[in-house]
Amino acid sequence: MIARFERAIAMAARIRRLPVDAIRKANVVRTKLLAMALHGCEVADPGDQMLAKLSTAVARIFNHGKTNHDLDWTFAGVPGENDVDPNTQI
Repeated sequence: MIARFERAIAMAARIRRLPVDAIRKANVVRTKLLAMALHGCEVADPGDQMLAKLSTAVARIFNHGKTNHDLDWTFAGVPGENDVDPNTQI
């Protein structure tokens, strides 16, 4: 479970550098990153620390280097119909 989260955090850093708009990045986060990271979380608890690291990595994708550290505001501004916050996906 921890290795899966670490791979997802590394994937988030790569998604952040993609030269596409925020809508496509949000779709990649929803369909690939969160599916990979949260697979099996119903059975094994990922832990608060790993979940916080994943949330921060996903927020950095859409934060664009701003100093806003409020994750709720960051995730509220992400385009699309579904939430990209890993905490709400569990």
